[in-house]
Amino acid sequence: MGKLLMIAMLVTPLSINAAVISHQVNEPPGIGNEFIKVDSSGEGLPNSAKQWNCVFDAKTNLLWEVKTKDGGERDYRNRYRWKDWQSLVRRANAERLCGFSDWRLPTIKELKTISSFYSTLKFKKKFLGMVDAIEYKDYPSSKAKNGIVFLNPFYFPTAKLLKFNSLWSSTVNQNESNRAWIVNFNSGREWSGRIYYVSGSKRTRGMIDYDPKRMYKERVRLVRNY
Repeated sequence: MGKLLMIAMLVTPLSINAAVISHQVNEPPGIGNEFIKVDSSGEGLPNSAKQWNCVFDAKTNLLWEVKTKDGGERDYRNRYRWKDWQSLVRRANAERLCGFSDWRLPTIKELKTISSFYSTLKFKKKFLGMVDAIEYKDYPSSKAKNGIVFLNPFYFPTAKLLKFNSLWSSTVNQNESNRAWIVNFNSGREWSGRIYYVSGSKRTRGMIDYDPKRMYKERVRLVRNY
């Protein structure tokens, strides 16, 4: 049995700002998390830990990158155009972040699992039809434009430091192949950002343009399967 799974069984995460949400069988992604702090070598830590490098979600068996504030490759302020984030993936794998070398960009389904928006009463009732749904609130952020964030800052502390906090997923929009899905952690919801531009003018209609000025720049949080 892996170290993180043992920690998940032995350490009960603290219930801070609804950090631990009851998770029912067959509920869709995003309804609950059981986060555990992880150190640089992949060892699980108690919630009282002051320093950690990754976060393990025992509900999804996904290990998530925790952003830094050191101005380096993994700094929370860095934004990337589509696939420019590959340099971050290469660096994390070369450095064996938290003891592993198979880091990648999350799918939209995976990214939504850490957005607490998908466990709010409004979402459950409106989109899932769950009449008996339980309310789990967002988290206050004085930096965010709307004053809230849907990513638990007890485990992901830099989440509350941004005015806008949107993260790329690896999932391309099937209806618009020039866009990839993004989760905005201030609204909690997903949307799709342009990864290249398709001309609509009469002279150049259908031509693909990779002009950086036309492409979206968003942030990235890496993940790996445990």
